[in-house]
Amino acid sequence: MLYPPLAVAGSFVGVNLHNVMTERLEKNEITKTFGRYVSPSVASMILGALDGGSLKLGGEERTVTILFADVRNFTGLSEEINPQKLVSILNRYLSLIIKSVLQYDGMVNKFGGDSIMAIWNVPVSCPEHALLAIKAAVNAQQALRELQEKVKNLPKMEFGIGINTGNVVAGNMGSVDRLEYSVIGDAVNIAARLAGAAPGGGVWIGNETFNLVNGYVNAMPLALLSLKGKQAKFQAYEVTGIRDRQPNDPVNVINEICKG
Repeated sequence: MLYPPLAVAGSFVGVNLHNVMTERLEKNEITKTFGRYVSPSVASMILGALDGGSLKLGGEERTVTILFADVRNFTGLSEEINPQKLVSILNRYLSLIIKSVLQYDGMVNKFGGDSIMAIWNVPVSCPEHALLAIKAAVNAQQALRELQEKVKNLPKMEFGIGINTGNVVAGNMGSVDRLEYSVIGDAVNIAARLAGAAPGGGVWIGNETFNLVNGYVNAMPLALLSLKGKQAKFQAYEVTGIRDRQPNDPVNVINEICKG
């Protein structure tokens, strides 16, 4: 008489174990996929929101730092190089920028053909978002230069990088069937304009970003800029380096916390 109940109990345990293992494998696969675009801390937050049913349409006002990287003279390169080879070369360069963004806890938000957009301080909060974005930009430009020195026959691509900090609306936009996490606001437009104006190999930052990192980076003020769509002149700075810090510097401690 014990066999039927034991068989039922065994089947119940087996089915549940199978479901748990399947769900865990699926979650690991999703985490792996997210890891190509965001840092582990961001991926964990997104998966947590999915599990809790809180990933919905709508946004909130947040202060964020936005980075745009844009290829110089991409139209000219397009005329000289066949499309397949051009995409391969572009991806090789973009992979270095993406690596730097993820290394410094940014989120790769959008690709625009020959440009890339990354954001900091959303969806995971981080007090030193402006400094982390600048570190990512400086590190990316250095990595791009080293690649060109190492691979002599690689067609040269130079990126102008623009960084700006300001209030935006951040959240899930689109429809209930197709969500995209993004940020909208004037601060985003300014970052894009700075990237378009910056010379190849340069890192330009907005005034608000500079105020947050003043004392932590070396930057030269630029002549007042006339940005498209803006009536007033805009003050920007060119980053020339990041100042050395001690291992126990409070900023480094904060950065480790942000990395989870």
